[in-house]
Amino acid sequence: ATPGDAQGAQWVSQGDDGRPWIRPHRLSFALGFALGYAPLSGIARFGEKIVEEGEKTYGIDFSFQDSSLTVGGLASLRYYAPYHLMAEVGIGLLHNRKSFSAVREVSMSTYVLEVPLLLGAYLPLGKRVWLYGAAGPTFFLHNAVVLESGSDLDTSPTVGFQAMAGFDVMLRHNIALGLEGRFRAANLGDLRVTGSDALLKDGNETFELDVTGFSMLVTARIFIF
Repeated sequence: ATPGDAQGAQWVSQGDDGRPWIRPHRLSFALGFALGYAPLSGIARFGEKIVEEGEKTYGIDFSFQDSSLTVGGLASLRYYAPYHLMAEVGIGLLHNRKSFSAVREVSMSTYVLEVPLLLGAYLPLGKRVWLYGAAGPTFFLHNAVVLESGSDLDTSPTVGFQAMAGFDVMLRHNIALGLEGRFRAANLGDLRVTGSDALLKDGNETFELDVTGFSMLVTARIFIF
C-alpha cells in the first residue's frame, strides 16, 4: 500500500459490499448532456451594409449582442488520484441555432468542438457521493457557423479556459449519476467567410465568435476500475 492509500483509508467511507466505493486510484468514463447560455453563434456584429436587390437599396444593421441557448454533449475520462486529487480529459460539442431577418430570413447553426484538460480535487460525502471541482485549459479545435443562405464561417483553433464543479451519486460500485456546472471563457476570434452570399460581401462586416458562458450537465459515469 502507498502512503496515499493509507491516507485515503482515513476519510473514505465503506460501501455496502465492504469495499470503499469512493477511493483513490479509480478511473471512470462519463457521457454528459448539457444545456447552456453563451453568445456562441452571436456573430457579435455584422456591422452596417448596403444591399442592392433589383431597383431597391437596403441599409441593414445586423446586430447580435444577445446570448443564446446552447445544447451539447461531452465524453470524458477521469482519474481519481491519492490526496483528493483528480485529472480529466474530454471531448465535447456545443451547438446553437438561431435566425435573424435582413433582406430575407437567414438561419444559422453554430458548432464548436472542445477538448478540456482539467486538474482539480474531489471529496467524499457519506458512502456514495463524490463532490469535485476542477479547472484548466480548453482547446477549441473546430469552430464553424453555417448559414442556410449559402455561406460558412469558421475560426482557427483557439485555447480558452474552463472550470467546473459538481457531484456524483454512486448507484453501484461501478455506476454513478451526476450533475455539474461548467464555465467557459474564450473568444474564438474573427470568423472567415468560406462561402458566397450577397449579405456577407462588399460591406463593413465584423465577424466574431464568443463561447464565454455557463452550462449545466447531467452525466452518467462508469468506473473502469
